[in-house]
Amino acid sequence: MLTKTVDGFLRIPENKYADSNIVVPFKERQIDLDLPIYLYRNLHKNGYSIKQFGKVVAHAERICLRECQFVVSESGRQRVLKEKQKNVHAFIKGYYTTSGMGTSAEKNDLPVEITYNPYKNDCFVTKNFTPNGKKIKGARFCIADNNGVKAAYTF
Repeated sequence: MLTKTVDGFLRIPENKYADSNIVVPFKERQIDLDLPIYLYRNLHKNGYSIKQFGKVVAHAERICLRECQFVVSESGRQRVLKEKQKNVHAFIKGYYTTSGMGTSAEKNDLPVEITYNPYKNDCFVTKNFTPNGKKIKGARFCIADNNGVKAAYTF
């Protein structure tokens, strides 16, 4: 389990690696590190929300995830197209981690930028490689921060 420190941020106890994720608990809830989390862009909080067990457990300014899957609900996307109003229907499913692939949340130098726009694509895509982007289903490691999402070893 993650614990709350004096500054309010979450830290993994007795972890030999520095945790440069910026994650703040919501309503005294905790993240279960043995289970995947669901991360989505929160347009009202100017960051990301973290869901587990169907509830928001924390908010993040920057966070590392491993074993990531990029998921889009097609019915939610169709609702966006029909109503022209955004809703939560796309997220990254993965496991909370402190670092990986030689980088951390504070030093986000991963090679592939990932984006999603429901009006242009039906899935997450790479940014800047091709005009419409390459479709992405997952990645071994990714970092989400205020600059967007970057990933390594995508598939």
